[in-house]
Amino acid sequence: ALRRMVVYESIALLLIASAVGYGAGIALVLYLGHAGMDLSSFFAGYSAIPGLTGIVYPRIFGATVVPPGIALLIAGVLVSLYPAAKAARLDPVQAIRHV
Repeated sequence: ALRRMVVYESIALLLIASAVGYGAGIALVLYLGHAGMDLSSFFAGYSAIPGLTGIVYPRIFGATVVPPGIALLIAGVLVSLYPAAKAARLDPVQAIRHV
């Protein structure tokens, strides 16, 4: 039961952090996609190329957003298994005494 609780807590933290991170990231990309990002100082030598400006308008694609989120969730669950197994072996009274 304790092992499951630790894994569920890890999943909850991962989901909350992912939601906040994705929300902030998507909001930033949507804003910059409208306003543009001036990177002309980085493209100073490429001004002779027709159509190349120093302003970049980022876009979001599901294929670049979803797989990292799934990988993060899988990695988070796998990483939480070790502390969960360790916590399951502890006596609760002894664990509290050492805090």
